[in-house]
Amino acid sequence: DNIIVHFNNAVTCNVELVDMLGKVVYASSIKNKKEYNMALDANKNSISVGMYYIRLTGDINQQIKVVKTK
Repeated sequence: DNIIVHFNNAVTCNVELVDMLGKVVYASSIKNKKEYNMALDANKNSISVGMYYIRLTGDINQQIKVVKTK
């Protein structure tokens, strides 16, 4: 299963996947020049079933709730 974050415009930001206890379970930096899809392989990165937040900081400051169900 993949978690996909789509960026419409050029952006520089940090992307973190954070569990409900506040632990960062995945982190990456993005610097792109055009439309971009960032895919996180939840199985490869041992992401357990549960609720998480995708936290974006930098050019974009946003927090998005996601749920991994399988």
